Amino acid sequence: MKNLAAYCTGVFGAFVLTAASASAQGTATTSASTGYLGYYTIDIPVGNSLWVPALVAADDFAGAITTNTPGGTTSTITTTGAGWTTGEFDVTTIAIPGPSTKDIPRYYLEIVESGSPVEGLVLDIISNTGDTLTVDADTSALTGTEQYVIRQHATLGGVFENGGGFEEDTDIIVFFQPDGSTVAFQWDGANWVIPGEFTFPRDAEVIYPGQGFLAFAPLSSKSVMIGGNVISTVKTTKTMTSVYGNNVVNLVGLMNPIVNQDPSLGDHDTGSPSNPANVSADEEAAIGDIGLRTSGFEDNTDNFVKFLNDGAITFTGAYQIDLDGDMFRLAPGPSGKANSDPVRNGHAFLIQLPFAADKAYIQPVLHPTP
Repeated sequence: MKNLAAYCTGVFGAFVLTAASASAQGTATTSASTGYLGYYTIDIPVGNSLWVPALVAADDFAGAITTNTPGGTTSTITTTGAGWTTGEFDVTTIAIPGPSTKDIPRYYLEIVESGSPVEGLVLDIISNTGDTLTVDADTSALTGTEQYVIRQHATLGGVFENGGGFEEDTDIIVFFQPDGSTVAFQWDGANWVIPGEFTFPRDAEVIYPGQGFLAFAPLSSKSVMIGGNVISTVKTTKTMTSVYGNNVVNLVGLMNPIVNQDPSLGDHDTGSPSNPANVSADEEAAIGDIGLRTSGFEDNTDNFVKFLNDGAITFTGAYQIDLDGDMFRLAPGPSGKANSDPVRNGHAFLIQLPFAADKAYIQPVLHPTP
């Protein structure tokens, strides 16, 4: 990774550069019980922080593909005898400035076939009949017999119900797009909107499994609730998250809702000067065990960077995969093999692919069995 210091301080652009210079004042709390009660909370510090929602909707249908008919941009999947109501999984259409409209998928199909190379693959559903699904992808990679589930998408309005605790007309959450651009959203007291487009609600915007976001709270720290109604289920299968090339920002995170929110705590047993042992082992995972080494990333090329959610997004580690297939810490020193370095649950980390090819990050199931 070239010019590492400049990269880590500048990668998130103006949203980081305009953060208020205040210290985080979170309280150490964990999700209820073992994290399976439908929601959890995170403590957002003043300034900038990186997070990932770790819950999904419950399954609306579980079955197997009978026939797969791939297409160039859309494909058809048939499950004989499914018995769906025609149109129940169709996209929704929202108004956007222009005036214009935008189709947004409400449901997705996820492959849950254990051992399948595409386990965790998410396919947006465009429309359906009684036994067919039209999906927004070329499905040539499927064998045509895979087990799958259908779920409602996690959305801005579903993950952060009634704003989730973000401050009205003040706090901003930012999602990084495949082309390197950003889209920012704000709670206006009634809906999630893009700032400046207050008559166009964006509550239906999708947050994909494993997709992270940047939170910018300029005035005060706060507790934010994730999930609690439709988005209230813990995944029990692998998660596949798309990551994009050409050095764009890919924020991803672990699908484990057992989260210690206090952003002032350092990682468990890493020698962090902030507080090396205040995060329990259940609230993090070893970087060598979260699927990065087995997802097809290029050794000595693709980059993985983690940060502390302290309001300044302090850089805590940059890694690549070495020729032995191990996670190798580039910085901070000492450099070397680092499979056991921790990654915090609930916190998003960065994947950067220098070349143009898009890839998929496939993470295993990381939470304890309930």
